[in-house]
Amino acid sequence: MGDVSNVVFCNGVVARENGEVLIYYASSDTRCHVARTTVERLVDYVMNTPEDPLRSHECVLQRQALITKNLGIGIGT
Repeated sequence: MGDVSNVVFCNGVVARENGEVLIYYASSDTRCHVARTTVERLVDYVMNTPEDPLRSHECVLQRQALITKNLGIGIGT
């Protein structure tokens, strides 16, 4: 809730020498957050995440297929 609901936007990024990345972001014009990840995980996400099909139903089907695939290789168990 805020001036613009359901919106998240990046305010800045800090890349540390050890490969850690801090992503500062805000939501709904009222909150500020920080997410911590690594360069390796970001590159993995970019290289292995399928393109967004831009339709809710197709997005659900895509996520279900990814979950099924991950369960098949032992991720999330």
